[in-house]
Amino acid sequence: MSGGNERFNYYWGSGYLNDEGIIDNSGYKRYSTRLNVDYLAKSWLKVGANLGYACSNSAYPESQTNKDGTSSANAFYVANSMAPVYPMYVRTPDGNIMHHPTTGQQIFDFGDGQYVPYERNFMSISNPVGDLKNNVHEYLTDLFTGRWYANVMPLKGLTLTASLGLTVDNTREHSATSPLIGQSANSGGEAGQSLTHQRSLNQQYLATYKTSRGLHSADFLLGFERYDRHTEEFYANGQYLYRDGVWAVNNTINQRKGGGKHKEYSTAGFFGRQLRLV
Repeated sequence: MSGGNERFNYYWGSGYLNDEGIIDNSGYKRYSTRLNVDYLAKSWLKVGANLGYACSNSAYPESQTNKDGTSSANAFYVANSMAPVYPMYVRTPDGNIMHHPTTGQQIFDFGDGQYVPYERNFMSISNPVGDLKNNVHEYLTDLFTGRWYANVMPLKGLTLTASLGLTVDNTREHSATSPLIGQSANSGGEAGQSLTHQRSLNQQYLATYKTSRGLHSADFLLGFERYDRHTEEFYANGQYLYRDGVWAVNNTINQRKGGGKHKEYSTAGFFGRQLRLV
């Protein structure tokens, strides 16, 4: 929606995106909205704001985009490299897919000899389809961006501009691997959480002056700009899950550990310009 008049203008828009991935437990979902407002309060004063917010959930299975593409958990690499004679599921003598007696889930053949009396001689303990269906890996992001400005024109030819830009990014990562099958079964499954908080503020102050006399004109600019960024990160993980598929670290029994870090970055500078036309 948009509208306005000679003194006031606005624009508001929202969007929704649901992009399903081409493999299990992958995809991208996003909700977003944006508001732009400009207001001429006085003949010498104009203010405005540009605000945006987006909330996204990215299901991001591990090892599917690694650079060399040779991970045993990469579904595309395994599909191109493993002969089709190797089964995907563990089956009964009559050909039916076996199900786990406790969870009722289909049992995938990881070639590790756990459910059948043989081991695969190629990529043992590997079944990307089983990993994709039973493991969790996702990123959830809340992103806010805002810019506020004011233009003041106290004298003819002189314009003073102040603007502030703020970005706040909170990204959470969740992961959980199966305690029953796959490469994490020996450790009872693993769960992990992490949070990255990043906040940046950009300040800019400008003074421009334009004047002309006859065929001569001049344009002057003087400015100051400062950028500050604050980053805070922490993570935690553990092993031996109480409940399959739950990524919270308090769902683990032991081997819990964690850490975190904090960073600050700032830069500032003055600049100017003088332009004369004869």
